[in-house]
Amino acid sequence: MLTTGRRYECHLSEEVLTKANKELHEPLENDQRLLYIDQLLKTYKEKYPKQHLKPAEEKDEFLLRFLRARKFDINRSVLMMNNYVVRRKNFPEAFERVDNEQLMHSFLATKYITILNGTAKNGSALILIRPCHGWENQDPKIYDIFGGVFYAIDKLLQNEEVQIHGVTVVEDFNYVNMKIVRQMGPVIAKKVSSVLQETMPMRLKNICFLNGSTLFHMVFTIIRPFLKEKTKQRMVVVGKEWNKLHEVVDPQYLPQAYGGHIKDVNLKAIGSVDVAGQSTPIST
Repeated sequence: MLTTGRRYECHLSEEVLTKANKELHEPLENDQRLLYIDQLLKTYKEKYPKQHLKPAEEKDEFLLRFLRARKFDINRSVLMMNNYVVRRKNFPEAFERVDNEQLMHSFLATKYITILNGTAKNGSALILIRPCHGWENQDPKIYDIFGGVFYAIDKLLQNEEVQIHGVTVVEDFNYVNMKIVRQMGPVIAKKVSSVLQETMPMRLKNICFLNGSTLFHMVFTIIRPFLKEKTKQRMVVVGKEWNKLHEVVDPQYLPQAYGGHIKDVNLKAIGSVDVAGQSTPIST
């Protein structure tokens, strides 16, 4: 046994555990799950002997995220885990912001990224991104925007059920401007796609693009070469056809601007995300 201290105990409902077993090959018995966790840590240390792990990165709960994201395939889990461990080296411009809690709060208070209450119809958690919302008197940097996205995903993944059900992203291109697009070159596009597909231990279930415009096509043209076919298949170009969005997300969980029931004033800025995956407001 490589891990020390308190071992993971499964408190998932029977329904969620059955889904994890069927879709992710997660063992139903905890002793078998712990064997996978130990094997992941052992294999990681053998493959990357010079990589020093923080105590938190050797905990069962941390390791389990990568096993679930890679359907309990040890070798694939090791690769994703290492990408995460060295994320600041690979994409310092974004992750230096993520690790600066105070700086992130000032960004997130604009509500440009919001975790919506409720879930998509497939059970996945909901993230709404409005890139330049609340930045009218500022010049947002693209690293600030992506830093907030990674921060929100990291917080959501503290919830075990989100690890299993996945995440659906809704992005409104009405809030994208040329200042942001000009910052989005192939180098950044490759880094962002790598983080979303190979670094963050999440199941990306859908990406819904709202109010598609010339700017959307410009951004998509830049990032498309770095997207896996699986990711492309999960993209939903909604434009202004809200019925397409409502096929993915029930209107009761969406803002009124998208044919939903939630007033914009009731959307909360992310200060932190509790274990249930709900956002809590920032004091401003």
